[in-house]
Order: sequence, then structure tokens, then C-alpha cells
Amino acid sequence: MLVRGHTLVWHKQMSEWVRQGNFPPTRLTTILEHHIHSVLTHYAGKVCAWDVVNEAFNSDGTMRHTIWYDRPGISGSAGAGTSYIEQALKWARQADPNAKSFYNDYDAEEINQKSDAIYAMAADFKKRGVPLDGIGFQTHKSLKFDDPARLESFARNLERFAKLDYQLAITELDIRLSDSTPESLAAQAKLYREITQLCVQQPACKLIQTWGVSDQHSWIPQFYKRQGWALLWDANDQRKPAYFAVGDALAK
Repeated sequence: MLVRGHTLVWHKQMSEWVRQGNFPPTRLTTILEHHIHSVLTHYAGKVCAWDVVNEAFNSDGTMRHTIWYDRPGISGSAGAGTSYIEQALKWARQADPNAKSFYNDYDAEEINQKSDAIYAMAADFKKRGVPLDGIGFQTHKSLKFDDPARLESFARNLERFAKLDYQLAITELDIRLSDSTPESLAAQAKLYREITQLCVQQPACKLIQTWGVSDQHSWIPQFYKRQGWALLWDANDQRKPAYFAVGDALAK
């Protein structure tokens, strides 16, 4: 089995001693460089790809406020655009030259302000030789996403990133429901099939990964009240219609 690493730089997963340490710029830089180097060298040869930086953009395309963006250090000055992402990618490549490096985010599947900002960064990195290998699209969706216009936008978005010669991945796929009626499960299977087909039909899309295995351990109910049933196996580890829909789409 192939193993993907997730994630090296994420604003929601940071030790309090870093967050509250009030470190000077040079020390902050050293802390993140050491973290990336330590993790990647430890797993070198065992992990095929890493989500090096995760969720660095807001929905309007601006940079998210994090310690790495707001404070001087990695980027040389506070608020210096995507510089800290660039530096993290360079450190990752140095630590494990054989692992693919991805930028990963949510709600960037369609062409919108966030995906436009990620595209601009990716195009800039490609032009300047920054070691970014691919883009990960998390793809946490509900049945509302089963709209021809939205799916077509997803396909066009994948295509424009593919034209930059990046690998693409659907990294955290799940489709949440409000109930587990046969009708809802059938609609879920249909959307799982359609999303899988988008990846299969796009040569640059190399991976589809669900965000969990069974509904028993899904993250959805904790974050979306009265919603769940989002994965390919149910809470009793039985295969759902979505499982067979994905398998059929992959077989074709």
C-alpha cells in the first residue's frame, strides 16, 4: 500500500509552546525547518507524498492569518504572501527528494476566489522552479454538490491545474448525508461515482482517497449537526452503494 503524509504545516495543529512562545524570527524559522526535516527524514522511503502545507488560504483568496504568515521570520517580513509556503516546500524537498510535495485545501474544487489564488501561486511556483509537485483537493461535500454546473466547474478547475503540469489528487473525499434512507444512499452513490469519474477522466489526477473508511469513525457528526453517513462503509463496516459506485467508476 502507498502511504501519503498529512500534514507538515497546518494552523490547526501546532504545539502551544510554539504558538505561545513569542519566539524571535530566526528561532521560528529554525523550529519549522527542524520539524519538517525531522519528520521527512524519519519516514524517508516509506511515504510517497506529503501534504506539505494545508489550508493556507481563506475563502476569498487571501492568505489565512497564522503564526507563519503574520510574524516575521520564514518569509522575511510579516504578511509576505506565499513565501512561507515556498520555503516549506524547499525544506521538504531537501529532507526527502523522492517524496512528492503537495499543497492541500478545501472548497477549492470549483473555480472560485480560493482556487484562483491557489492557481496563481501554483503558476508562479512552476515558473520559478519552486518544488511543488501537486495540488490536493479535499472534496468534503454534501448532496448539494450534485449539480451539473458545479461538477463541470470542478472538471475545468482540474484541467487548468493539469495544464501547469501538476499532479492532482482528491485527498479527503466524503459526502455527508442528513439521513441514511435508501434514497439518500442512492443519491450519495451517484455523486461518489461522478466525482470519481472526474478524476479517472483527467490524466493528471493520480489519486482518490476518502477521509476515513467507515461511518463508525467519521469526523462528520462532530462538525455537522445531525449529519453523517459520509463514507463507503457503514457503521457496521458493511459496504454501501457508494462503495460499488466508486469501484465501478474506477473499473471503467
